[in-house]
Amino acid sequence: MPVNEEIQGWLNDLKTKSYPRLSSFEPHKARQIYNRAFDSRLMGHAPANRQDITIRDDLTVAIYRSPRTPTKDSGALVYYHGGGFVFGDLNTHDEWCRFLANEANCIIVSVDYRLAPENPFPAAVDDAWFALNWVGENAETLGINPGRIAVGGDSAGGNLAAVMTIMARELPTQHTPSIIFQMLLYMTADMSQLASPTYDEFATGYFMEKSDMIWFREQYLGDQDPKDWRASPILAGTLRALPRAFVVTAECDVLRHEGEAYAKALIFAGNKVTVKRYNGMIHGFAIMPQFDSTEYPRKQIAAILQQAIAPTTEYE
Repeated sequence: MPVNEEIQGWLNDLKTKSYPRLSSFEPHKARQIYNRAFDSRLMGHAPANRQDITIRDDLTVAIYRSPRTPTKDSGALVYYHGGGFVFGDLNTHDEWCRFLANEANCIIVSVDYRLAPENPFPAAVDDAWFALNWVGENAETLGINPGRIAVGGDSAGGNLAAVMTIMARELPTQHTPSIIFQMLLYMTADMSQLASPTYDEFATGYFMEKSDMIWFREQYLGDQDPKDWRASPILAGTLRALPRAFVVTAECDVLRHEGEAYAKALIFAGNKVTVKRYNGMIHGFAIMPQFDSTEYPRKQIAAILQQAIAPTTEYE
């Protein structure tokens, strides 16, 4: 199936204007361009409130609640934004987090983890872990039911969310919550290869390109081992006994194959997994509300999240 017609028009416009690839800039300059382009505070918002809290000198989270969210005993999603571990912040994903909070009627805790190359691997993993444990420790104060906590993220953030579930199983602290659900959106699962059938099929012309992924890996990992499971969760010693997963892929995305490979690995290890490929979509579609064609998948993702962490649910 070809790229959705509406999105293809946007891709054609990008090509016509001959914008340089962000990977052609120095990382800090590329980040400024990306973050300014995707700053979603200027978009129309779902009616959700945002509160920023500094939980460590160099780490801030944004907490979102819709007007309908219970003031106590609410389900919550700890969310890690995408951006190749180099781009993205609380504001690039502000609209998406507000949307999720409103549509899923839950609390969203968005984590502003440190970015590479200034803070290379495993800084993002360490921050993601610190934030998850902070949520577990402060669940009651935040109005969160400690038994209804999920993790999720898109792209690089999906990688971090998957890693958090393995760390919670292997290295729990007294504050680590019992994660009940993981929501993995067009994730990167294996940074050791950056090769697959979809890497070849969608190498260029589909927004995120193969060359971008190579550049992201260089910035994030440098000379560190890409086979470390904290960078490539599909290479963990075992994927058994992990939370129920919802794995989302975009048909026209270099990462489609490895996202679906991770889902298969989870299933093979005995976990409960739902996999959804959105045809005609490209990488990053969840944070592209400007397209009418993304409305249905965005709403479906939010509905599945709500079902997963609602007080009474089939996911028990």
